[in-house]
Amino acid sequence: MNTGKITKLDGRRIKSREKLKKSLAVLLERKSLEKITIEELAREADVTRPTFYSNYKDVQAIVIEYVHELMKKMVAEFQRIDVDQSMTSMERIEASLVYYMEMLQNNNCILLSAASGRAGDEALELMRSYSMRILLVRADRVPTSGMTPLDLQISMFFYSGAINTALEAHASGKIEATREQLAKSIATLIHQGLGQELGNPVDPPMPILANDQSLASNEVF
Repeated sequence: MNTGKITKLDGRRIKSREKLKKSLAVLLERKSLEKITIEELAREADVTRPTFYSNYKDVQAIVIEYVHELMKKMVAEFQRIDVDQSMTSMERIEASLVYYMEMLQNNNCILLSAASGRAGDEALELMRSYSMRILLVRADRVPTSGMTPLDLQISMFFYSGAINTALEAHASGKIEATREQLAKSIATLIHQGLGQELGNPVDPPMPILANDQSLASNEVF
């Protein structure tokens, strides 16, 4: 039984794999990964069960292969953008985020399902690990201002989780904004932090009651 790690594929197997990936994307629009059976996927892709097993050990293996392929491209693109001196630091972050959003929305719904957790825990953890790799590329090039290794580790988990959640929400239509607007907002938060906006809010003024009668009426509620 094949695990999906094949170094060289002939034309028929490449075609079969592409059909399986496209069919899995179609099924993921209707249900989560754990509800998709091999029989159902093979039928959708118009391949036999032996053909499926000659390429993958299970349905999850398709997702893992797909995530690896696209996220490797994402890491390479981030590395290219991150050394582009024609852009400011903020612009480099924004460009990387826009590229990520385009990947989520343009590469059918397998990647989006992985980012949202609908494609299983293994795929979700793989997405997170790639996000951590991207952030660590930046962290290795930026002074940490005296941060301890623990502080840096917590920061990486915090930002990778927050960014993935925001981008998945945008891709699924929960955040109504253009890619550029969302990228700019996230880049601003990364640069400025949440301190002024959320960490140290200004206390709202206390309501001024007109008289004791209004106070008495409020106490009823």
